[in-house]
Amino acid sequence: ALIPLILIGGAVLLGTAIAAIQLVPTAELQRQSQRSAGAAESFALNFSYEWPALVTQFNPFFFGNPGDGTYQIGGEYFETASYIGILPCVLALLTIGHFVRFRRRLDPVSTAIQLIPFWALVTGIAFVFAFGRNSPIFVFLFRHVPTFNLFQAPARWLLLATFSMSALAGVGVSLWRPDRRSIARGRLALVGALTIAGIGLVAVIAIKGGSGVIPRSLLVLGLQLAAVAIAFAWQPLQPTHWRRWAIGVLLFVAVDLWWANALSNPTVPASFYDPRPPQSMARTFIPDATLNTLEFDRFLLFKDYRVAVTRQSDYRAAGLPDMNLLDRQPSFNTFEPLRPDGIERFTALLNSNPAPNLFAAAAISTPANPSPPRAWLVPNIIRAADPFHDMADPTWQPYQSAFVETDSPTLTGSSPLNDKNAAHIDSETPLSLEISVNATATAALIVADAWYPGWVATIDDTPTLIYRANGAFRAVIIPAGQHRVIMRYQPDSVRIGALISGLALAIWLVLCAVLVFSRRIASHFVMISGRGRPPSLQKTPFL
Repeated sequence: ALIPLILIGGAVLLGTAIAAIQLVPTAELQRQSQRSAGAAESFALNFSYEWPALVTQFNPFFFGNPGDGTYQIGGEYFETASYIGILPCVLALLTIGHFVRFRRRLDPVSTAIQLIPFWALVTGIAFVFAFGRNSPIFVFLFRHVPTFNLFQAPARWLLLATFSMSALAGVGVSLWRPDRRSIARGRLALVGALTIAGIGLVAVIAIKGGSGVIPRSLLVLGLQLAAVAIAFAWQPLQPTHWRRWAIGVLLFVAVDLWWANALSNPTVPASFYDPRPPQSMARTFIPDATLNTLEFDRFLLFKDYRVAVTRQSDYRAAGLPDMNLLDRQPSFNTFEPLRPDGIERFTALLNSNPAPNLFAAAAISTPANPSPPRAWLVPNIIRAADPFHDMADPTWQPYQSAFVETDSPTLTGSSPLNDKNAAHIDSETPLSLEISVNATATAALIVADAWYPGWVATIDDTPTLIYRANGAFRAVIIPAGQHRVIMRYQPDSVRIGALISGLALAIWLVLCAVLVFSRRIASHFVMISGRGRPPSLQKTPFL
């Protein structure tokens, strides 16, 4: 009984190793991000699945659809929509019931049969986790078990639920056998489904104008279940008719899924994405309060997706992250779930204290300083255990001094910024930055780009250290004279992840070769011995 679990565990371990080229850098980002010590409970348990939403597994629009502005309940539809189709959902449930009723009559050698309890367990666990704040189990895990407090939006566990339910539905297809008893029960289910539809129709008529969302949804749910019942009640017993019936069932599933998603992602003309001239070549910044108002109160309403379409011109011109990428407009705002902790704390400082010196330190344009430099020289380096506290001092001048990590050297001198001194960005790519520097005295080159592990620097092709400056940015100590500084992103996490993925992929290929070779030997042995294999699935009633 442990062999399937061992095989599953080995497969998960091997799959994780193959994905290491993505997972290792992601783990590094997690450690460097604002969530490295865990997320606040109120923030992390946002976007939790609600218990009434279980009915949307059968009818995704039971409580309305934000695509047409009819969404009626709280929560975020785009986080909790997990509809796989009414027929696949019913098949998944029937597969579990079929296994419970007939597990002693099913072929224990079949891998599909052995995996039914596993997929059922994954489905149950995924739903329990998806309920988030509405699940005492998940709340306990969040508070007491490491890693559970690192992620937001428990509803995203529904990804596992939809995958495992789809797998159960696939097993159910292989178990589906025409049977007179199943046909009779399908016809009985049809009567029940039509009864539900009739109740919904009466409720729609009773409500003036038929404007009630739930009565209409009840009517649609009854019709959906009726279609599923028809699929069972009129399944052919003759193999010659089965193909036409199967094509009809597939068409129903395809139409059902199209209907469920037709309104979920409103579209705009392709010209909406045409690049436009950037507002400026300097960075912009939108305070969080203004950003939240623009995004969620004016354009991206959770209950009505049509607003963003009707206001698309204003939305396009608002400069919201990450819309600025279309126009190559530099912006200090990002719309990312994980950001380096220094950038997150500097953003919080800007929101609480929008002082000109802080904008200059981040190379953000202001009316008084419309074109701040991204790279400059400072004569003074001050060690600071908490630079964000020190930078809040309104007298601090970012072009005269910088706060750096406690393990960096200190500098004290007069300003080297005169006609003979400059720091100029000559060229850049997303992975490199080349800067020409001319200093009359030893100074620190400050680059107002994010400090992050993996960035390395050279001065005239000689390696040098990069220090964290002003809590979020980069600093390099520059000796007097003219120099060429090159910064490159060469992360060890990607190299290590690639090595693990390469080794795991090689192991997988070897296992595949061994499996193919062993099957050929087994087939040859069966042919010689004349022995056959038992059928993988027995013909048992599905309903």
